[in-house]
Order: sequence, then structure tokens, then C-alpha cells
Amino acid sequence: EKECNTDASGDCEWKTAHSPAHCGVKVCRTYGTEADCEAADKGAADGCAWDKTKMKCDEGVILCKGETAPCSCGQMPGCMWDTRTSKCAASMFSNCPAVDIVIAIDGSLSMGERFGRHPHGFFAVSEMVLDLAKTLPLSGEAAGVASDASLPSGFRVGTVQFSAQREAMKAPAGTGTEGRLSGVLAEIDADVHWHEDLFTSHATDASYLTQAMEMAAKMFDSSP
Repeated sequence: EKECNTDASGDCEWKTAHSPAHCGVKVCRTYGTEADCEAADKGAADGCAWDKTKMKCDEGVILCKGETAPCSCGQMPGCMWDTRTSKCAASMFSNCPAVDIVIAIDGSLSMGERFGRHPHGFFAVSEMVLDLAKTLPLSGEAAGVASDASLPSGFRVGTVQFSAQREAMKAPAGTGTEGRLSGVLAEIDADVHWHEDLFTSHATDASYLTQAMEMAAKMFDSSP
């Protein structure tokens, strides 16, 4: 599943609608031309839009951030122009205030088992975290950069992994956010992949959440 979701082409996704789950081509990527991608009875019906940078069909909500004008934003499936920030965002988040989020990920051995139609629970959760980060209207502020209190909206995200008692973990110095909140997708992405590597080498049969909550609280306090 991890190899499928991190395929270099960006064309693949793990499909769980049918059993057994399998790796397949993303629905939007099955529309090979701009005309088919944006046709009302084809790609548009599946929430797809044409990515003029990659020259490929992709999910509209993922492309929201690339739109810089109200009209083109409104034409993108799942997108809405936020008049407070003058930015295009996924419609489900367009009216949200500035929000900081810390996600605590269970790193116990049970997460390595099959979850429904996902063959590996931890990787299923980590990919969901990445999908969320791609959709959120991130603030754009890198880890360690003071949050701009004047901004009316924008998300920053942090991650911690918990398992053995007193061993909750966050990304170390030199990796992604370095264990802080960030509004930059590349930093969040690096954190999540670090957690995936950590899980494969440090998973235990214990699951202690308290220390992770304390680490999360410190992350809020230590991020400017």
C-alpha cells in the first residue's frame, strides 16, 4: 500500500472499494485529455480538473491552492474563493479560522495488522494524514516561523507517534518540521514519512497515549 501511494508517477492510489484491496490508477488520471477531464459527464462528474502545470487530470480539491483568481477558483470542483485571505481553498475549509493541529498517531504493533481492506493499518493512517494536509489551506509558514496573528485563516500541522511508555516520538532536528507545527506541506510530508520509517523499526506491543498528549501540548507551546 505504501509503495502504491508513493509511486513516483503520482498516478496510483490504494483502492478499498472492493475486496481484496489493490493498487490502481486514480480515477481522475483515467481521463487522458483536458476535454475528457473537464467534461460534465466524465471527469467533472468525478470532481476532477485539468492540472495545467502537470498536464494531467487530478482531483479538483488538490488543485485549489494553485488558483489565483476568484473566477477560475469557482470553476474548480470542490473549491471556493476565500474573500478574507484572497486565496482559493477547498470549500469544506474555506471559512475556517487560523487553526493549529497536532495529530497523535498510534505506533503500537497492532497498527501493523490489516485494517478492513487496508493491509497495513499504520500506513493507511499515515496516508490519510498526508491526504488531509494536501487538502487543508495551510498557512505557508515554515516550522519555527512566528505565526502571523493578522492572518484570518490558515492551518499548521504537527505529528507525534505514541507506543511504549515514555517513548512518544516526534521528528528530530534536521527532519521536516523538527517536531514543531508547520504550514508547509513539504515539511509535514517529511515528518509523516519519518514516522513510517520509525514504526517499522520501533513498534512495540504497548500503547501509551499520555506522554504523546504531553508532547503535543509542548509542541503548541514551543511553536511561535
